[in-house]
Parts: sequence; C-alpha cells; structure tokens
Amino acid sequence: MNGKAAFCGWIVALTVLPLVAAEISVGRGEITIPPGESRSLEFGNVPRRDTTVLLTITSRLHTDKLAGSWYLLKVVLNGHRVEAARSRGAVRLVNKPVISPVTSDARRTWYDGHGGWMLLYAPDFEAGRQVPFYEGDPYTLVLDVTDLIDPLDVNRLTLTNLASRPFLELKPTEGNLVVQRLTICAKSGESPMIHASPSVTPIFNTGQPAAGPAKYGGQLTPGGGFTITVGQRLWKFASAFSYPNAGLNRLRSSAQFDTGGQAGWSAKVQPHDDGGEVFVKGPDYRLHRTVKFTPRKVEIADELTNVHRAAPLGLLVRHEMSLKDVPVPTVRLAGNADPTVTEYYSPPNPSVHVSLPDQSIGLLCEAAGRIREAAPQVKIMVYYDTQWDTSLDPKRYTIQREIGLTTLLGEGHRLSVINRVRNLGGPLLGNGAPCTRALLATKVPRMIETQHNDYWCYEGNLGTPLGYMNFQTDFGSVTRALRMACLPVGTVLTCEHEATRYLFPFTPIELHYGYLLGTERIVAVHDGNYGWVGKRRLVQLRHFNRDGKLVDNDSATLIGAEARTVIKLAKEEAIVLVRLPLRFEPEENMPTGEHSAWNADVRQTRYGPDAVSLNVRAPQGGVLIVETGEFPLQDGAAVNVRLGDKSQSIKVANRALRINVPAGFSGAIAVERK
Repeated sequence: MNGKAAFCGWIVALTVLPLVAAEISVGRGEITIPPGESRSLEFGNVPRRDTTVLLTITSRLHTDKLAGSWYLLKVVLNGHRVEAARSRGAVRLVNKPVISPVTSDARRTWYDGHGGWMLLYAPDFEAGRQVPFYEGDPYTLVLDVTDLIDPLDVNRLTLTNLASRPFLELKPTEGNLVVQRLTICAKSGESPMIHASPSVTPIFNTGQPAAGPAKYGGQLTPGGGFTITVGQRLWKFASAFSYPNAGLNRLRSSAQFDTGGQAGWSAKVQPHDDGGEVFVKGPDYRLHRTVKFTPRKVEIADELTNVHRAAPLGLLVRHEMSLKDVPVPTVRLAGNADPTVTEYYSPPNPSVHVSLPDQSIGLLCEAAGRIREAAPQVKIMVYYDTQWDTSLDPKRYTIQREIGLTTLLGEGHRLSVINRVRNLGGPLLGNGAPCTRALLATKVPRMIETQHNDYWCYEGNLGTPLGYMNFQTDFGSVTRALRMACLPVGTVLTCEHEATRYLFPFTPIELHYGYLLGTERIVAVHDGNYGWVGKRRLVQLRHFNRDGKLVDNDSATLIGAEARTVIKLAKEEAIVLVRLPLRFEPEENMPTGEHSAWNADVRQTRYGPDAVSLNVRAPQGGVLIVETGEFPLQDGAAVNVRLGDKSQSIKVANRALRINVPAGFSGAIAVERK
C-alpha cells in the first residue's frame, strides 16, 4: 500500500440499527496496518437517542514472542480522537479498568494522551490471554463512543499504527498493527457520554493577574474534621487513619465524633479563635492535630506517635474533601486534569486542585519528616504505600515487609554531590523533580522529560519549570513545551529555530498554559495583553514565526497605571517580552486628578550595550527613566539624548537617566554614549 494513509472503500450497514443489541463488523477480515500508517473505514448511521454505541477493537502489535506493551494505537472517529474518558463520571473504556496491571508488579493506564491506546507485543491472539495478571482480555478494547457517532450520516473510523523508526530499532519486528476484530454494537439504554461535560479544556490566561486568596470562614468540628465556607458553598474535610488488622479510624466534619473505628479510639476537640486542636488516643498510636485558619490558607499539622516500644507501626493516611453536590468540578491530581487518572503518586507535586466557575480550592501535602516515638531508644522506621507497593497489606493494614526508599536513602549522597560541584565552580542540572525538602532547598535547576507524554510536566510545577525535549530540535516541540507551562531545554546544540537563547534567564512568577510570567521576561504562544502588575516597565519584543525564526513585530506597549503590550500571534508562533531597565512615568508634579487619565504608548523599542531607541507618543508628556544595565551608566557621565530632531546632553545620576518628554510629543527617542 503506497503512502502513509489508505482508505478502505466500502460502506457497512447503511441501514439504521435497531434499539436492541446489534453488532456489525467494520471491515472485512483481519486488517494489517504497517508502522506509521493509517486505515480509514466507514459504517452507516447509528442512532444515539436512548442508545449506547460500543466500539470493539481486538488488536496487537505483531512480534515473534510476548514482549510487553506500549501506547501505539490511535483511534479517531468522525474527526474526534477517541480518548479514555469524557469526564470523571463518563469513562469510555467499559470492559476493564483504565488503570490495571500490565506486569506482575506494575499498574498503568491503558490510554496515554500523548500516544494512544496500549497494544500488546504478541505473536498471536492467544498467548497474552494466558498471562495471569491482566484484568480482562488484554487484546480487546470496548469503548463507549455514543457521543462521537453521527446518527444522520455515514461515520468514519480511522486507526493509526504509531510505531516509529526508533521503536523498530529497539524491537526485532516489522511492527505491523494487526486488527482481528472491529465491530460497532448498539444497545438499549442511554449512554453517560451524552450528558457528560467534555474533558478539561485549557484555560487561556492572556495576561490577567492571578486571582488572590478568597475570603472564607473556617470551623473545626466536634468530629475532628473541619469545614470551609466560601460564598454560599460549604466545603467539608475529613481524614482516615488505618489501624492494624483491618480498620480505619476517622475524623469527620460532623457534629459528633466517629466511634465506629478501633475500640478505644477517643478524642478531645479544642476550638480556638483561629482554628483549634484535636487530641486523639488509641491502642496503637496517638494523634495531635493542629488547625490554623490564616488569611491565605488553612494549615493542618498532624503529629502521630507510635505508643509501642518495640514494634514499628505501618499506617495508611487518607485526607478527603467531599465533592457531593458539587456541579461538575474540574479535578487535578498532581496537576493532571486527565479524568481517567484517579490515583497518582507524586512526591514533588503532592496536590489536589478542584475548580468551579466561581472559585477553586487546593490541597497540598507537606511531610515535615518528624516522627516522635514513645521511647527515644526505639529505632525509627518509615513506611509508605503507593498504588504499586505491597509493604502495607491493603486489606489488613499491617506491615508485610520493610522497604527502603531510595529517595530518602540517597538524599545525603545527592546533597554531597551538589555541594562538591558547587565548591568546584561547576554547573548543575537535575533530571527529575526534587522529592525532598532538602533537595528543593538547594535550588538546583531541574528538568522534567516532556518528550514522552503530556503529564510528567506537572511534576516540575512546584520546582523549576524546565521541560527536557531530548533530541527534538523543531520549533513545534518548543511551543508544545510552552503550552505545558515549561521552558524547553535540550542537549542538542544545533536547532532548527532561534528561540532558546532568548528564553533565559527566567525566574518564575506565574505558570500558565502557553503563558509564562517571569521576573526577567514573559513567554507566550497565544494572543494577550502582557506586562507586570503595577509596573510601567518597557520591553523588547522577540517574535518567532512557526519555524522559530525571528520576525519584526510593531506591537504597541500601552502605558497607563501600568504598561501592557498587546500581542497578536498566528498558530504555532511565540513571543518573548524581555523586561528592560526602562520606565515611562507621568511627571512627578502632575496634578493628582490628571494621573488617572495620563497615558502614553511606545513602539519599536531597541536596547543594547551601545544605544537605546524607541518611538513614543505622549499626549500629556512624561519622564523616560533609563537605569543602568546592558547599556551601562556611570554617575557623572554625560550621555547624548535625541528627542525627534532635537539633541541634548544629560548627566547620569544614581546610575540612571531622567529624560523629560514634553506634552504632545510623538516621535523617536535615542540614547547614545558619547
């Protein structure tokens, strides 16, 4: 078959399917799709009203033997990519859990947004079914596609084999995608996809300041939990702590303390004006909780004490925020809004964020690293349980085995390496986010590998926003990283674009989808009105076209109470606004009543070591302040200044120039050293 895509030209089931379970085959016999190619097939119109439409795909990537699995199947129906879920309450994959075992000791999602659906590397359609750890048929996906169906016209389905040349070099195979079964089934009963809200769409911040903290009221409840009231909404928070031999002790946001847990679990709640304390006793541990309601956040500190002198204690701790009666919230786990992600282990970003149209709330876990034992001579041991670890029995909540956390065991070595390299004056760049407070405190720049998927990037949100692109040198990879709120870095010195050297230095203030606000510069890939809150700072523009090449930009910086530059960008373009040591301010002796109406605009700002130039329109006049920087200024030195066709010499004072611009001025200003 020539070309990268081929259309299988037949129409299947041109009649409307009845509202009872009915199955039609899409295609004729087994389908083989070579690496990098697609097959498109059509089938007739299918009803959606009071109906659930299921797409079944049984497929594999052909190899000589079972050799694992990876995300190599892309499915598109009527131009829409078929993903794992439409919302958290509407999951498309119906024949097995989205997250389930893929090896004997690892669980993964069956769908990856950056790649596609997972395919088994297998020689046939039987070997994988003999593997005991898979849940359900590992070859088969049954997907609810009701909302993607066109009930009035022909439907088009496209399958793509995502295996690439680098993949084929690693696997001894031709890499063909083999599809054994491809069917559409309509059955009675309305699909949850019809009324589900769509998956999370990016929020485009176009330069607006980030929202500040909301006013709220907090209350520590007799149940040991607490509540927060924001506007008319009440948020309820509860916690659960396991105890040995299967059980959970609970702190609830209720009027009564929960006594349904371990015998002997009792509490004393002491409310304070700004929060309160909870003292809990039990047969195996004590808990001291402190709650503080501050203007910006609620601080909750839990101190657990093992009362046993000779035995270590394993605990599962869970903190809950009730979303009952919350209308379609957007939930991010460790920054990831993927509705199929319901469990995630992320030491560098241990957060949950819930947003509504009128407010949002976040939870951030911070491990203080202090464990107090009943007797000082008792050895301190830390236990933890993730979705893949078996150190704590998930049914009985008892310790199965002791484990060593390499993140903690290797911390001292990593800190020593950092100190030694710094003492020798060498550079440092970490791969992966810091997972301990001490490593974060070193302020070593760290990068997250963004070339693999669209969600590891969130690991760096609380550290440094560097996204490692590996061998990717095209400008499309740069704009993709910026949409992830990452600054792209790589090890390839020769790139097709010119952007990298204009992205740094960068000290983060705010990180948004496609818009990064830093102290030294602003980087964006979409239209906006960009600047720094309350500042009249001028900028030098670096505009990159879709190929990453510098092009001219004549955008105006509008100055009033603050300076804002209006930016218009085409698709896949980017802009860098470099903050300059230049300000344009109203005259100090301007009458107070005129300040609110004062305005000016600036274009074509150029700044370098030898000269500064810009075009200014100032109806009410103003003062251009040039501070020392790349264009150096020494006190007492005379500098040439030209306003339009008039020149003058101005002396530097306090390592700055103050250039008075008369009212009604419109033209070029140039500053040059003598």
